[in-house]
Amino acid sequence: GQTDELAAAVAKELCERIPRYRTVPQGELLAGVRVVIETAAAALSEEIREIPEPIKKLADERAEQQFSVTETIGAFLLGMSACRPLFARVVGDDMERFITMTGEVDRRFTSLLLKIIEHYFARLNQRLVRQSEMLGRRNEELSVLRQQLSEQLRSTAGQLADVERLKRAAAQSLRLCD
Repeated sequence: GQTDELAAAVAKELCERIPRYRTVPQGELLAGVRVVIETAAAALSEEIREIPEPIKKLADERAEQQFSVTETIGAFLLGMSACRPLFARVVGDDMERFITMTGEVDRRFTSLLLKIIEHYFARLNQRLVRQSEMLGRRNEELSVLRQQLSEQLRSTAGQLADVERLKRAAAQSLRLCD
């Protein structure tokens, strides 16, 4: 119904305004937009004190997909602003009620958005720590490999020197036999 239409419109706008979202499969993108719209709708009737699990999951996915914080938060803001027509439908022609409602939703959403940003940075930090640890392990492996290669190079150089000495000795022996 209306949520699907709104989700499709927001997904289209996301792809136009934030090109990175063109890389997200359409079904996944629409599902994420629906989550934001449902959260916005919930914010109409109640204060959202904790980040809903679907929003956490969405933020986690974007962190793992290496979306920038600007791309991620921009998408949340775009999704929320797209919900303004829903607010207008709820209040009808009562402009004062619309202003009061949007002010309250903005206050609630700002609080939620700050929590989402904190959550997103925590996830991004975890991903970067894991990546740093993995790169540290690889660096250690490369150091060991470099040491082994250096030892093999010294050994091979020593063997070459031995072969050259042996070759000279053999050539000298042959000359003595002549």
